[in-house]
Amino acid sequence: MKAQTQSRQRLLASGAALALAVGLGFGIAKLTTPSTPAVTPASRTAAPSGPQTITVPADHLQAVGIATEALREGAISGEIIAPASVVSAPSAEASLVARSSGAIIRVLKQIGDPVRAGETVALIESREAAAAAADRRVANARLALARQTTARERSLVEQHVSARQDYDRAQAEMLAAEAEAERAQAAATAVHVSADGRSAAVVSPIAGKFTAQSAVLGAYVEPQTELFR
Repeated sequence: MKAQTQSRQRLLASGAALALAVGLGFGIAKLTTPSTPAVTPASRTAAPSGPQTITVPADHLQAVGIATEALREGAISGEIIAPASVVSAPSAEASLVARSSGAIIRVLKQIGDPVRAGETVALIESREAAAAAADRRVANARLALARQTTARERSLVEQHVSARQDYDRAQAEMLAAEAEAERAQAAATAVHVSADGRSAAVVSPIAGKFTAQSAVLGAYVEPQTELFR
């Protein structure tokens, strides 16, 4: 009887120890397992609608063969071959034409030569230029005489030797002579009369280099004939 009682006590102790071990294990598992909060429709966060930035580690870029480089200013070293037309701006090109008819007696520039603004590039022997130069000389001579006459008549009026109307008439003639001299000068400028008074100069209005030339020494040209570009 005593042996049976001891055996029963051992079984009860083993069962209690087993139940305690199971309880402790369940408690430890419950404490160590992270709790997952319940997701309700009210607690969900809306996804952003704007552009997103994704940062890729450098080792990942190197693994897939992607290289990055900072932007900087520089020239393109590659060559691009493509059909195109190169033209100059309207304000960067000038057509040099003859201002009067006549024969070309001097050609001072060729294709590719540099030229300054206002420089003479050719000379044309022209009757129009000679006539304009002659008219200018006559007008200037008349103006000089009219000025002298006006000065003399003013002196006589101041000395009470001559009448006032003589001075007024001389002054009117001087004003007419000035107008005629201005007209003759404008006509001579229009045909670019040269210093010798017998030829017309072809003058470049801008500085640059000649890209085209049709002027030939000795050729006869009409007004508005293009000689250089």
